[in-house]
Amino acid sequence: MDRIEELMRAADPAREAPATPPFRRADVLRRPASEARRRGARRDHLAVWGAAVGVAAALGGGLLLAHQWRATPQLPAPPASTTSDGASEETPSPTPTPSGSVAPTTELPNGLVPAHDDVWFDDSAACRALEVGSVVGPGSDGRPAGYLEGEPWQFPVTGCVDDMAGLLLSDRWFFESGIDDAVLGILVARWDGDMWALEGARDQDGGATVTPYQSWPMLARYHLPGDPSPEERMAAQYAELGVDQVTGERLLGRQEVAWTYPTPAQAWTPGAAGPVEFSWRDDAAWAHRAYTADGTLPSSSSESSSGAATAMDVIEFYDPRSKRVATLMVSPDGEDLACEVPDVTYRMEGRAATSLESSDGPLAVALVTAPEVLGPEVTLTMLVPASAPGTGQWCDLPREHAVGDVVVRLSGAEYQFGSEEERAQYLASQEFADVVRLAQSFTID
Repeated sequence: MDRIEELMRAADPAREAPATPPFRRADVLRRPASEARRRGARRDHLAVWGAAVGVAAALGGGLLLAHQWRATPQLPAPPASTTSDGASEETPSPTPTPSGSVAPTTELPNGLVPAHDDVWFDDSAACRALEVGSVVGPGSDGRPAGYLEGEPWQFPVTGCVDDMAGLLLSDRWFFESGIDDAVLGILVARWDGDMWALEGARDQDGGATVTPYQSWPMLARYHLPGDPSPEERMAAQYAELGVDQVTGERLLGRQEVAWTYPTPAQAWTPGAAGPVEFSWRDDAAWAHRAYTADGTLPSSSSESSSGAATAMDVIEFYDPRSKRVATLMVSPDGEDLACEVPDVTYRMEGRAATSLESSDGPLAVALVTAPEVLGPEVTLTMLVPASAPGTGQWCDLPREHAVGDVVVRLSGAEYQFGSEEERAQYLASQEFADVVRLAQSFTID
């Protein structure tokens, strides 16, 4: 594994064989009333569960966030703090409630952010009372452990139906919180007549845990040969929640490979991080983290307090719903990357020129599809040589590019499309258009 992959592994869901050991997560709850306070991601609770390594961090009142998904290799923890330089940190422009909801002309209340285009939201007293900061996490003794800590953009709503609500742990929240393992999930809360409380708390290892559920895009993206199908996994989640398919889809979101933001930004705003300048949509955010070679966060963008030079700048770009749509990685040095999937063919679509010049010539941005090491065919947006053929051997297509004194890599959101029609829909999406425009705005000092 190359160094950039090692450092960035924490920013992408693990790609190991499926496993079921639980992962503990970082703080998402605040203490009630006068005790409420923000607490950074806790790194003093690293725990090993079988072959899996994850972050263990106490939540309010001892509640832990657990997750059962994939084994994760032992890697150095990324820095605990994050420098966030989003061009706009304010709540995104309200998105009209789509036609699938009970009240199609009504926006979501209390500043809530929809996780996708077709959020079902009952016109009920319970759903109207839903606020991120009022959701309670039950402790192991049945008493309230604390409230969700954060803003609406951190927990986009996947649905609210029959006194149940789904809150998605967003990509942006994971990155800015400094979480070691960014496998996402949906927290489910139930209305008990007086308050919203997280679903599924259980005793574990002397405390209480709550396990997130998975969205359709997550189940589709991380489906490996031999796994139960996404439909089977989702049906099992519906059964665990005690709901039928219709109610389950209204709660956890619609069945799509990609939840993409449909609307273009009214304006784009310039930004800069490390040696890179760019423009990004003014209704969304971006975040920057600089790593040293030992995985720590420097005191400035170029040098740590100990004199260690920055080993890599990582810049993540989000849509207005806090979904990661692109990551740019910039390092002073490249690596000789071993090709892990020889004798496979890539195909390239939607190629567009950029202003970047690599040591091998001009760079373009394109949607690239190729099998990954465990077998599934994965599609993502990348920087590619402008002269590269539209199809060819994957091992012949560079992923890193020397631009001036640095090496860069662009990785868009990854998808496992089930058909050419799904891929064509993504090519025509606003998300793909935004990532292309972003790549075309890059300049490197």
